[in-house]
Amino acid sequence: MAIRIILIGLLILALAFALFTTLSGDDSPVQIGQLAHPFELQDEKGNRVELAQFRGKGVVLNFWAAWCLPCRNEMPLLEEEYQKRKDQDLRS
Repeated sequence: MAIRIILIGLLILALAFALFTTLSGDDSPVQIGQLAHPFELQDEKGNRVELAQFRGKGVVLNFWAAWCLPCRNEMPLLEEEYQKRKDQDLRS
């Protein structure tokens, strides 16, 4: 009986945490002319990259997976565009 009470308590805590994090986040869409929400990620070499580093520049983000066939098909197209425009202060 005690194990059930502990499990129910943990479930309630997990649900409360999930609701709090979902409702407290700012997930409003960015409108034209507004700054994008700040975030950071790792590039393909493991370096930390922040969106703020590219302020004032055009940025193309492509989140993909190696198992995703459409994602793999679009990579050569993105690389081709990058090669055409890299002299316009684009970063890869």
